[in-house]
Amino acid sequence: MSSDYVQAPEDAGSAKYEYGCNVTNISVKDQKIEATYTDRDMQVQTVKADQVFGADGPSSTVRGMLAPRAKRIYAGYVYISSIELI
Repeated sequence: MSSDYVQAPEDAGSAKYEYGCNVTNISVKDQKIEATYTDRDMQVQTVKADQVFGADGPSSTVRGMLAPRAKRIYAGYVYISSIELI
């Protein structure tokens, strides 16, 4: 993995970003995380990885699979941002 800002060592591994997919199962096998998902073409895929990031928002399916008793609670703050054009 490299960018214009950071050059990663050649043995740093790789990353893959998949969007528009639905995770259906997460398990640990042979010290690897195995994630099964349906891709954008509705094909079932399974990947093995050291790390998996579920960037699926506040009603996270991934969080529900990994921590089913975790509850969403209001944190007591709101973020509002704006840009004024002059």
